[in-house]
Amino acid sequence: MAIGKHQRSDLGTRAHAIYDAELRHRLEPHEHGRYLALEVETGDYAIGDRFGDANEKLRERHPLPTLFFVFRIGYPAAVKTGGHYRGRL
Repeated sequence: MAIGKHQRSDLGTRAHAIYDAELRHRLEPHEHGRYLALEVETGDYAIGDRFGDANEKLRERHPLPTLFFVFRIGYPAAVKTGGHYRGRL
């Protein structure tokens, strides 16, 4: 299943809308720091202590090729990229 660039950006927009409207207020107080994988078409989600845990739990319920959007509950992004410059390369 090929997913186009437009569909991927739409996935993020839709995922954030669902999270903000339906899940944030319920999950952030009790699940802060855990990971949430969200299936945008159904609104189904799974929570895990690690990125892969949430993804695997949701994959068990949605085995067909489906894109999930992963959040880290209470954080602006699920993962950090980059590193810390220590003065030498």
